[in-house]
Amino acid sequence: MESLFEKLKALGVNLGQENLHIKTSSKFPIDNVIKGEWLHHQFGDLYEVNNLYDYKYQHGKFGIRREVIFTKLFDISRIESKPLSLKDILFIDTETTGLSGGTGTMAFLVGLGYFTENGFTTEQYFLDDPSDEMGLMIKLNSVLSKFEVLVTYNGSSFDLPLLRTRFLINRVESPLHNKKHLDLLHLSRKLWKLRLPTLKLRDVETEILSFIREEDEVPGWMVPQIYFDFIRNRDARPLKGVFYHNCMDVLSLAVIFIHIAELLADPVTNENIDRLDLLSIARLFENNGILDESANLYKISIERGIPDDLPHKILFRYGQICKRLSQPEMALEFWELAYQNGDFSSAIQISKYYEHNQKKYDEAMRWALNGQELIDKDPSTSQSKELAHQELQKRIKRLELRLINN
Repeated sequence: MESLFEKLKALGVNLGQENLHIKTSSKFPIDNVIKGEWLHHQFGDLYEVNNLYDYKYQHGKFGIRREVIFTKLFDISRIESKPLSLKDILFIDTETTGLSGGTGTMAFLVGLGYFTENGFTTEQYFLDDPSDEMGLMIKLNSVLSKFEVLVTYNGSSFDLPLLRTRFLINRVESPLHNKKHLDLLHLSRKLWKLRLPTLKLRDVETEILSFIREEDEVPGWMVPQIYFDFIRNRDARPLKGVFYHNCMDVLSLAVIFIHIAELLADPVTNENIDRLDLLSIARLFENNGILDESANLYKISIERGIPDDLPHKILFRYGQICKRLSQPEMALEFWELAYQNGDFSSAIQISKYYEHNQKKYDEAMRWALNGQELIDKDPSTSQSKELAHQELQKRIKRLELRLINN
């Protein structure tokens, strides 16, 4: 596959010479297609496009908030939230010359977004000429340095490593060292994997935010080729869709951030929460040691009704958490639900409960036999099944002796 530099060389761009620009005349230059302004710098010119979305703006069924409680979100993400405010957070998304990353890939359009008194502002910086890249990196150094936290979607694997490489190649000091970073893809997976088959940004937009993009949108896979076509023919008209695509990515980042922050801050009364999301938040709290709130969410989930097709392993885990919190009766409810969904491990736990907590050996035996029956019906040959079978055999023999002696 041709590298970026091979493609640019074929188009007549020599990156080894200072201040060399493509001299091809532009019939449809970028400033005739998209309203913005030129930023002139000795190391490269940039085209900047700004937009303001006020606090009345609706992004699907959600809007931009003036105040957001994000303490729980940052705590779970291991980010120190004090004394941060919304104005300390920068949302960032890049459009690049390739989708696989690597040293041969560069960002030709960088979208940034941040909260102000008047709303949410987006700034987009565009490389009209690839040889101006140093100017872009210098500008990014200046802007990124003003913020404490960066928010991306899959930025841990793509956007930030790419930018670090471009700062290094251009010998521009990187503002990314020790910068706090929140990758919303990771949180989205934890929150919505029970009801979304894939967690691409567009899927979250459509299914969670109820946001549908306009006709100006272009698919992400087309973006690199549109830029290369622009370098070759200097027709900026197709780039209008790329700017729209990038701007909507940044806006969606902000709205997803707000939505997740509000879900985690108050999952019980949040009117936009799905019952599966409530279970996901319970598990997220569990994994982060927030056990009391986690157990309460499990209890509320049962009261509201758990879907019949919920994986029994998740129900089993919820029961284990209640056991750790010394709430055996609540644990029993979850284990019984898990058993009804075919989980033999839950039958073992229920048998233990009746044997050790209630001293009801006949009931303990009944549940041990129930577990053995499930195992006998299970066609799999997993190690967990074999271990459960061995444990149940020992338990049944011990309970037989207890029943005889009583």
